[in-house]
Amino acid sequence: MVLGIDIGTTTISAVMIDSKTGKIEKSITRENNSKRTTENTSFERLQDPEHMFRIVSEILSEVKECVTDLEGIGLTGQMHGIVYLDSEGQAVSPLMNWQDERGNQIYRDHKSYAKVLSDLTGHKMASGYGLTTHYYNMQNGIIPKEAVQMTTIHGYIAMRLTECKKAILHTSDAASFGLFDLNRFQFDSEAVIKAGIQKDILPTVTTEIQSLGNYQGICPVYLPIGDNQAGFLGTVEDTRHTISINIGTSSQVSIFHEKYVTGETFECRPFLGKTYLLVGAPLCGGRAYAMLEKFFRESIMLSGNECDCLFEQMNQAAKELLDEIELHGIKHYNKLEIDTRFAGARQNPLQRGMIQNIGIENFTPAHMILGFLEGMIGELKNIFLSMQKVSHEEFFRIAGSGNALRKNPTLIQIAERDFKVPVIFSQQGEEAAMGAAKICRIMMEKLPKK
Repeated sequence: MVLGIDIGTTTISAVMIDSKTGKIEKSITRENNSKRTTENTSFERLQDPEHMFRIVSEILSEVKECVTDLEGIGLTGQMHGIVYLDSEGQAVSPLMNWQDERGNQIYRDHKSYAKVLSDLTGHKMASGYGLTTHYYNMQNGIIPKEAVQMTTIHGYIAMRLTECKKAILHTSDAASFGLFDLNRFQFDSEAVIKAGIQKDILPTVTTEIQSLGNYQGICPVYLPIGDNQAGFLGTVEDTRHTISINIGTSSQVSIFHEKYVTGETFECRPFLGKTYLLVGAPLCGGRAYAMLEKFFRESIMLSGNECDCLFEQMNQAAKELLDEIELHGIKHYNKLEIDTRFAGARQNPLQRGMIQNIGIENFTPAHMILGFLEGMIGELKNIFLSMQKVSHEEFFRIAGSGNALRKNPTLIQIAERDFKVPVIFSQQGEEAAMGAAKICRIMMEKLPKK
């Protein structure tokens, strides 16, 4: 048996699979209730790394009770964010995660920290990127005195499980910090110097998956990979001809590519070995739909009535309207045109969403709900079209993942309509954890046969 663990923003999930057949034998999901309070509530997004380590330890205790032949542990988790560590590999700061917006605060010349760092280095740096966060902390003198290295949250969990003291990251993880040379698969040392960052604080980087050490003498723990890459690995069989779409809190559209390329709306991220994924990552995704649900709920509460979660009713209203539209022909649909970039875009943090084409006949809750869903898919479709121009591959299916997509049949229907290919799902769910488990199987296949 091998175990894959995904340290997500809102949940921590694990899947145990048969190392020979790949069949899932057990899955576990725990709420990631590690949020840390902060005085800067408007822009800081902090989580407690020790609390997350305790949750992982509890999951492993549960696994050990029912498995005697655990052969490997693979990890993945939320990228971009950073944890500062001391020389013993212990956390000396909270996790400043990918949602953290300190990089969007104004620094000088009416420019944000992210913009100033981008201008200094020539790299497109966004708020939430690890080295944007670090740059803000440098300029404001808030780096812990004990901090001598940094890593991702799953990188930290792997270190704790193996008692490793030195931060080591796979390229799929390290690149999420920014200031990364994607051709050479290492941090851009020239850009790092221009930013005034001490090179010694950066983690060691490798393109190879390797064992960090053993967990309690039981089995090896393998170097974590980024959650986007793990999700792709966990869902996609035909890498060249499949579009991976994940919609959860945020959303992502990804395709495989062998060479490094650049684009305005997408990133080129390291995958396995020296290959890449082209990735578009809107900041809202499922958050846009959750925002609308909250708006409806608060509207009802204005009348003095208590109100439970409305997602089920919203999904039903959107389905009925979409079925009616398709019955009468979509060309007659006078739709609300909704841009769901309510949290901005990585390329333009000041970007905001819009609702347009409001008319007497379409200013209804059902049209609003359907417009939000179409806006979420539309943003992904526009990014994909720019990727397709450099890919030149044909795509025959979408590998879907993420609860916001999996649990919303109308969203799936819109994706199939707009992309003109079917959406398929893995049977097991927890795609990122599955990808982490697959890393163990890949490593085991390299071992000498007994």
